[in-house]
Amino acid sequence: MKKVILLTILAFSMLHLNAQITGQVFDDGGERLPFVNVLILSAVDSSLVSATLTDEAGHFLFEQAPEQDYLLSVQTLAYRDWYSTTTRGNQSFGDIQLEAAAYELDVLEVTARKKLIQQSGEGTIVNVQSSLLTKGSSALQLLERLPGVYIDRRNNDLSLNGQSGATIMLDGRTLRLPLSELISLLEGMSANEIENIELLTSPSAKYDAEGSSGMINIVRKEQKDNGTNGSYTLSGAWGAKPKASGSVQLYHQDQKKHFSASYAYLYDASIYDWRATGFNNIPALIGAYDIDYLHEGKQRKQSHNLSMTYGQQLSENTTIGGDLHYSRIMDRPDRLNTGNYFFHSQDSFFQMKMHQLVDNRWDNLVASIFLDQQLHKGGQLSVAADYLYHYNESPSLSSSSFHNLKGERLTLNDEIFATSLKGVNQTSIRVGAFKVDYEKSWSSKIKLQLGFKGSYAKNENQGGLERKVYDHWEVDPRASTSLEGYELITAAYTSTQWKMSDAIDLTLGLRYEYWQRELGAEQGNRQQNQFFPSVHFSQQLTDDQFLRFSYSRRTNRPSYNDLASYISYNGPVSVMTGNPLLQPTISNKLRLNYQLKGVNMALQYQRDKHPIQRYQLTANDTEDLLLVSPQNLDFEQIISFQLDWSTDPTPWWQSQLGLIGSHRSYRLLHTLEKAEKRYVAFNMYGNQQFQLPLDLSLEISGWYNSGFYEGSRKVDGFGMLNAGIRKSLKKGRGSLQLAVENLLQSMRITSYFGRVTPEVFEIFTKVYYRPESARARIFRLTYSRPFGNRKMTGRRKKQSASDEERSRLRTGG
Repeated sequence: MKKVILLTILAFSMLHLNAQITGQVFDDGGERLPFVNVLILSAVDSSLVSATLTDEAGHFLFEQAPEQDYLLSVQTLAYRDWYSTTTRGNQSFGDIQLEAAAYELDVLEVTARKKLIQQSGEGTIVNVQSSLLTKGSSALQLLERLPGVYIDRRNNDLSLNGQSGATIMLDGRTLRLPLSELISLLEGMSANEIENIELLTSPSAKYDAEGSSGMINIVRKEQKDNGTNGSYTLSGAWGAKPKASGSVQLYHQDQKKHFSASYAYLYDASIYDWRATGFNNIPALIGAYDIDYLHEGKQRKQSHNLSMTYGQQLSENTTIGGDLHYSRIMDRPDRLNTGNYFFHSQDSFFQMKMHQLVDNRWDNLVASIFLDQQLHKGGQLSVAADYLYHYNESPSLSSSSFHNLKGERLTLNDEIFATSLKGVNQTSIRVGAFKVDYEKSWSSKIKLQLGFKGSYAKNENQGGLERKVYDHWEVDPRASTSLEGYELITAAYTSTQWKMSDAIDLTLGLRYEYWQRELGAEQGNRQQNQFFPSVHFSQQLTDDQFLRFSYSRRTNRPSYNDLASYISYNGPVSVMTGNPLLQPTISNKLRLNYQLKGVNMALQYQRDKHPIQRYQLTANDTEDLLLVSPQNLDFEQIISFQLDWSTDPTPWWQSQLGLIGSHRSYRLLHTLEKAEKRYVAFNMYGNQQFQLPLDLSLEISGWYNSGFYEGSRKVDGFGMLNAGIRKSLKKGRGSLQLAVENLLQSMRITSYFGRVTPEVFEIFTKVYYRPESARARIFRLTYSRPFGNRKMTGRRKKQSASDEERSRLRTGG
C-alpha cells in the first residue's frame, strides 16, 4: 500500500514537473542575479504571455508551460537582454549567463523578431522590420514587396489582390489624395520609420467605408519604454543610375510625455522605357496606320521627409498630443519619344521625335491633434482633428521634329503636329477632418463603440497647354482647364463586441456615410447616402486552431481626378482625361478563414457593382481624338482562395509561403461591343530567412503575378526575386547589409489592347514596359546603428482601438 501511495505521489510530481519552465541566471562573472525579470513571450507576435522574477539565488520557475510556441527572455538593467530560440512545452534552460552592458546601455540589441506575416480577423499584418530588405527602401518599394499588392508605376495605379480601389492610411488616418499623388508621396517616404503595414481586406465599421478592395494602413514606429533612444541609417545603391538615402530617428519618453522626431532624405536617379507596337485607325491621322512607339525616360527624384510626434499626460485620465508629417519631393523627368507611323492608304511613313523636360514638385503636410479621456465607470472618449495639405506644380517643355522615310525633316506646323509645346499644371488639395469616438464595456462580455466623423476637402487645378505654331504660341482650347471642387463626407458608426464564451467572439457593426462632391455645373456633381453593415465572428477551436467569418459592404468613390474633365497631353491625337459620368462602386464581401498553427486558409466571395477601371480607351464626340480615362464596368465577381504557411524548419530557418488564387468575371460597357470576360489568376509569394554563423542573416524573397485583365487591357504574368544579407556588428556598432533587387531581371510587364473585344479606332497594340531593374540589377548597401533602448512597438492606436488590436494578435496573429 505504501508503494502504491509513493508511486502515486511520484506520478503526480512528474506530471507537475513536466509542465514547468525552470532555470538560473548568472552574470558574466558567475555571480547569481536575484530579482531579474523573466518573461514568456508569444513566438507569433512577441506579446507577453507570463512573467516572474528570479529569487535570491537567481532561480526562476513557471508552474505552467504555455501550450504554444514561445520565447523566453531575461531582462534587467545593466545587462544585455537575453532571448531563447523558439520553444514549446516544458523546458529547463539551465544556467543563463547575462552579458554586462552598464557602460553602453544606449546600444542594447534585441535579437527576437516577429514573424514577417501574421493573420488577423480583419486581414494580414506584415511586420516589415522583420525583413532585411526594408532598410534603405522607400515606402512605395516596401509596398511592392507585400503579398497581393501590385503597383503599376507606368500608369500610377495600385491594386490589392488583383483589384484597384484600395484606400491608403497613415497611422489610421485616410490620405484623401488622388492615387497618382499618393504614389508620389509614398515614393518619397522612408521605410526605416515604418513598424508594420496592415492589409485590411475585411475592415470593421470603425474604419472609413472607402476602399472596395480593402485598406492599407501604414503604421510608424513608436517608443515603448521610458528613456531616450533612436537610430540612424545610411544607404547607397547603384543600378543603371546612382541612388542614396539617409535617415535619423529620435525617441524620448518618460512617465508623463513622449516625443519622437525623424528626418529622411532620398535620392533616386533611374531610367525606364516602354514600347508600343500595333495598329490604329484614327481619321485625324489619315486613317489606318501601323505604329512603333518608343518612350525612354530618365528621372532624378529627391525627397525630404520630416515627422514629429508629441503626447502629454495631463492627469491620470487625460492625454493630449499631436503629430506632423511634412515632405517635399522634386522630380525632373527627361523623356524621349520616338514614334514611327506607317500609313496604309498613302503607303507613306513619317517619324516623330519628341523631347520633353518636366520639373515636378510636391509639398505634402499631414497634421493631427488628439485628446483621450477616461470617463466615469469605464468609458473612454477620444477626439481627434486632422489636416492634410497637398500641392503639386509640374511645368513642362516639349520640342518635336518630324522626318520622312529618307530622314529628311518635315514641316508640319499645325494644331496636331506642333514643333514645341509648353504645359503647366498646378494642383492643390486641402482636407480637414474631425472625429469623436466613444467606447464602454457594459460587462465582461459586451463592449460598445460609437463614433462620428466629418471631413471637408477643397481641390483646385489649373492646367493648360500652348502649342508653337510657326513662330508664335497658341493656347490649345482642348487642353486648358480651370477647376475647383469640394468634397463633404459625414459618417456615424456603432459597433458591438459580444464575447459569447471564452472561445467565441462576435462583432456587429453598422456605418452610415453621406458623400457629396461638387465640381461645378459643367463638370457634374455626385452624392451618395449609404449604410455599410459588417459582421465579424471568431471561434478558437483549440489552442492552435481558429475559425473566422466576416461580411462587409464597402464603396469605392471616384476621385477628384477621376471625375474632372481636364485634358492632359498624351500624344498627337491622344489625351488623358477624367470622366464626369463615373458612378461609385458598391462592394459586398464574404470571407471564411481557418488557421491551424502556422497555416492560414481563407475562402472569399466578392461582388462589385459599377467597379471603376482606370486607363480605358474611348473617343471624343467628334471621333477624332483618343481619350484615356476611367470607366465603370457593369459588375465584377471574384471567388478567391488564400493559403499562407509559416514555419521554422530549423532554429536558424524561418519560412513564409503564400498563394492567392481567384476566379474572376466582369462585363465591359464602354467598348464598341459589350463584352463579358471570365478568367483564373493567381499570385504566389515567399520569404526565406536564415540565421548564419558569424552574426550573418540571409533573406531571399520573391513574388509572381499570373496574367490578368484590367478592363479591356490584358496583362501577361510577371514577378521578381530579391535577396539580402546582413552582418550584425559586435558591441552595439549596428549592422551592415547588402540587398539586391530584381535578382533575375524578370520585372518586365507586357500588356495588350484589343484582345478582349474590339477597341475604339480599331486599336490593336502591345505595350512592353521595363523598369530600371530589368536592365540593371539594383544593389543597395546600408549601414544602420541604434542608440539608446531599442524596444519599439507599433504606433498607439487612436480611436481607442489599441485593446482590440492587441486582442486580435493574441488570438490568432
